[in-house]
Amino acid sequence: MLEVTKDIDLEALGVSLGKAANRSEMISCFVDGDEWVMQEVDDRQRVFEKRGKEEDIVRKVYGNIKLRIRQPK
Repeated sequence: MLEVTKDIDLEALGVSLGKAANRSEMISCFVDGDEWVMQEVDDRQRVFEKRGKEEDIVRKVYGNIKLRIRQPK
């Protein structure tokens, strides 16, 4: 995913790869032990987590990145 997104300003889109999300309306993808995690933080600072296989989490995060590019704030 890093290769595909290397020319995209992920921080400006509210996306963090490799570490947990830390601000509102942010999404992140990282590994926790042997699990892949996707975290979303809403506008009230509530954190929602999805855990699963690498390919499932990466697919969800990449889909979210494409959506954020199409619909800027």
